Amino acid sequence: GDKVYRVVNCIFETVYSNIDKYGQHNIKNGICTECDAFEPATDENEDGVYEIANAGQLYWFADKVNNDNANYGSADAILTADIVVNEGVMTAESTDARAWTPIGNNDYSYTGTFDGNDHTVSGLYFNNSETNYVGLFGYIGENGVVKNTGVINSYFNGCDYVGGVAGENYYGTITNCYNTGFVSGFYEVGGVVG
Repeated sequence: GDKVYRVVNCIFETVYSNIDKYGQHNIKNGICTECDAFEPATDENEDGVYEIANAGQLYWFADKVNNDNANYGSADAILTADIVVNEGVMTAESTDARAWTPIGNNDYSYTGTFDGNDHTVSGLYFNNSETNYVGLFGYIGENGVVKNTGVINSYFNGCDYVGGVAGENYYGTITNCYNTGFVSGFYEVGGVVG
């Protein structure tokens, strides 16, 4: 039969597996079901463009832009598949949904090129009426480009600068993008951009 190994998983539990690998993540849709770690986006083509194929890679990219902006704020990315973060249509009652943190904010804007490659991002959920700069992107900065991206089945409720694709577009470019999800806020609110 197959060999079974005693290993320690990503949250330091001893488990038995047919893979002899320490710290093995249990990845589903790009997110570890044990420790909530995100699968990194990759640059398979070695062209300097991060390829995003699942929800975890999208969260990883958002985290890098927001928390390591000096290195990732101008990073380029392309969707290689439709991304489903949460199944179904998001509403205010979707409180058990995985919450979304928008890519970029007024302190750390996104200035790279994000090409949706005619794919959609579905099931984003953001519900905090005290937060500004809400959407798939929170803040697109000068020279930032977002193109060919659809946002569907999503719910965005924020305060100011709320849009399905971007909360704020500060001298960036948004082309061939759409949103069919719910958008709500107080000031500077729009279906595609706030």
